[in-house]
Amino acid sequence: MGKWTFGGFANSWKRKNGLVSIEIGPNGFALAKIEESHHKLHKLSVCEYYEEDQFLKQKDALRDAVAKHKLMGHSCNLVLHPSEYQLLLVEAPNVAPQELRQAMRWQVKDLVHESLDDMIIDVFPLPGDSFRGRTAMVYVVVVARDIIKKHVSSAKECGLNLLTIDISELCLRNITALLQQNSDDSVGLLMLGEGGGSINLTEGPRLYLSRKIEIDVREIASFTNSGDPVVETLALEVQRSFDYYESQLGKGIITHMMVAPSSVDIAGVVNLLDEMLQVKVDRIDLGSQLEMGDTSPAMQAKCFAAIGAALRQKAA
Repeated sequence: MGKWTFGGFANSWKRKNGLVSIEIGPNGFALAKIEESHHKLHKLSVCEYYEEDQFLKQKDALRDAVAKHKLMGHSCNLVLHPSEYQLLLVEAPNVAPQELRQAMRWQVKDLVHESLDDMIIDVFPLPGDSFRGRTAMVYVVVVARDIIKKHVSSAKECGLNLLTIDISELCLRNITALLQQNSDDSVGLLMLGEGGGSINLTEGPRLYLSRKIEIDVREIASFTNSGDPVVETLALEVQRSFDYYESQLGKGIITHMMVAPSSVDIAGVVNLLDEMLQVKVDRIDLGSQLEMGDTSPAMQAKCFAAIGAALRQKAA
């Protein structure tokens, strides 16, 4: 990955002008900026999503957005959209840490359809207390080299100072760490989006499990009564993740599950999950920790990973 590596908690950067983040997806891009505030610890001063314009190239649209908010020269974290990479959970080979990335190229070659010469592979291990007495596992990120080159070029050409390239799962971890009251608690984050969602389980800043779920938020948004098969499937997927976290990873019980903002109203679904699961379930209120003006839940949903990436400056 060169000078840009996946992560999120590697350094505690303090940028005078705040930190910018972008997530470039198939239908547009999200732009966020977090900076110091005199009133609260963080200020979300920019949170916008730009739909793809058939008449305006994405690179030009990004340049215009950067100019609009006077962000040229700002430090920037770039988030890969989940559609652009594979995240694989595989057994960790018995090699030295500095040899892990190269060793994983051979381990995942049968799981990747494209030529490995055209792909960039990065690795982040699970925390050291995972899989006690069992085979250790690591997460492997696989992304096309051309995608990285394209995004790096876009960031540079619009005048941003690119610091890191990250993935959505690690950016969401930053938000969980910001919101949880006790850093030793085991908490979950459920994100429901159009086309699917994800479940992240963390303890403090440490990510232990991330799973994709094939449930479109539009399928369940209108449900307010238990008994619907889709809602029951969602509850079952969440409970299975909790069980794996407790039994296979040897971790404690999940005490709280946060539900990310959504493009549609999911209050009924959140209430149902709170009734069906043996854990407190509630919607995330970013306003409790961020000064963010009148940013709507729908806009927060579109920029959620970008917001998490912009929080990277506060990680220790």
